[in-house]
Amino acid sequence: MSRFSRRVTAALLGAAGLVVLASGSSTTVAGLPRPARPPSPPAAAAVVRVASEPAAAVLVPSLAGALDPRALVEKGECSRCHGVEGLGLHPAPRERSCAGCHAWIHGSRGDPAATAAGRARYPRWDRYVANIASFLEVPDLAASAARLRPDFVASFLRTPFQVRPALSESMFRTPFSAEEAAALGVWLTSQARRRAPGSAEARAAAAIPPSSAPADAQQGAALYDTLGCATCHALGQHVPSTAPVPVRGAPDLVFVARRMTAADLAAFIADPAAFGAETRMPKYPLTAAQAARVRDYLWAASTRGRSPGAAAPPDGGAREASGGQEGREGPHMEGGAAARHAPGRAAVKPPATYAEVRARVLDAVCVHCHMNPARNGGEGGPGNTGGLAYRGAGLDLETWAGVWRGVRDESGRQLSILAPTPDGGEPLLLRRLRRRVLEGRAERAGRPLPPSAEPGMPLGLPALGDAELALVERWLGAGAPGPDGRPARAHSQVTRESPPKTVGRPASARVVSRKRTTG
Repeated sequence: MSRFSRRVTAALLGAAGLVVLASGSSTTVAGLPRPARPPSPPAAAAVVRVASEPAAAVLVPSLAGALDPRALVEKGECSRCHGVEGLGLHPAPRERSCAGCHAWIHGSRGDPAATAAGRARYPRWDRYVANIASFLEVPDLAASAARLRPDFVASFLRTPFQVRPALSESMFRTPFSAEEAAALGVWLTSQARRRAPGSAEARAAAAIPPSSAPADAQQGAALYDTLGCATCHALGQHVPSTAPVPVRGAPDLVFVARRMTAADLAAFIADPAAFGAETRMPKYPLTAAQAARVRDYLWAASTRGRSPGAAAPPDGGAREASGGQEGREGPHMEGGAAARHAPGRAAVKPPATYAEVRARVLDAVCVHCHMNPARNGGEGGPGNTGGLAYRGAGLDLETWAGVWRGVRDESGRQLSILAPTPDGGEPLLLRRLRRRVLEGRAERAGRPLPPSAEPGMPLGLPALGDAELALVERWLGAGAPGPDGRPARAHSQVTRESPPKTVGRPASARVVSRKRTTG
């Protein structure tokens, strides 16, 4: 078995919590190693037993010849949200980059010339600028992968959770198989480490063995307080969504034992830039021994699940159904309806109209991944024509015709998203929106749903708030009336909807992929 094959096998087994097979193990050399370039995958490899799900053992090939990590990165469209230059890959052009597009729009604030140019080309420019809140603090993929364990990356791709609690967006659950995720975890981490600069300080700190002595952990705790680490990082505590923008991307350190080796954690504390120039963590004047002591404190806190003496949030780590975005109009927008969670709402409200649902839900969130290809140069987004490793579901939420037509299942059947299911269940649209509430709570608590679970919507963004969910429910309860006010079931011929009076969304804003953030 080749070295690359052994490492993929180890990642598969490590993600499942099993021992490495006697046929060959892969040891992660801490302190920023410089491994040799992995050889090309063999045509086939032995079959090993792994647990891809918590309670189910399945047989999968340890490495299939068809697996090409670079092709998997392309399939997952990682460059839409993450910087990938440190991996030796080309960045996505702005028209194909979610993070790049958002940075471009957000960067026009306070720039009269850019604002005038945007308004001249896009009549809704001011709304775009006001609404941009997500994908502004997405981590660089190489800088993250260089310090992460390959088995964690493999697991995170399939069962992500909220590592960065002050961000509204989060990594979405990819449809990669266990073997594909393992191959990606190995390739991303080895590629990033090979290109990372490393340093003598990092290697010196990594060489100091972990200590469980209370005195060492106490010394680390004192250094943690002196350095002001809690200014940016949580350590198992609840973090409000009002955290300052510069620190929104800081990870919760209660998860370090799941994400890194003890040696790599010490190395990173000693010299963050040794893992990549894009790393945002500053370097502090610490000796190797002091860095190791901070590591020992964090490791003890991480393995216990939360900071010593810190009380867990009363809801177990979950925020409001809105994903902690109270006061935002739409789950990834700034400056909006603060009354969404206000008490004392009227128990009975008039039926919602299509125009309301269109403005507050479909146009505000859903169209980013469910576009009409005819209006967007043939691009329909991941939820329509496919992307982010997902097959196209044929769901166009930009037009009434698309909403009425519904979604296409794997067999090619067209299913309504507006009508109750044949067994009397709630409509698919409402079910997926509610699913995101449950999914988001599980992710924020660090206990993600299994890979086989039905994904909630919006993918990778906070769940709709109570007011928006209630609006959709009232609209569906009234028969989902269309633009002409007739219930959806009365439309044997779909009513045509007038196109929006706008030149269109920015080309680079037409596809907003939901990915958050690996690492």
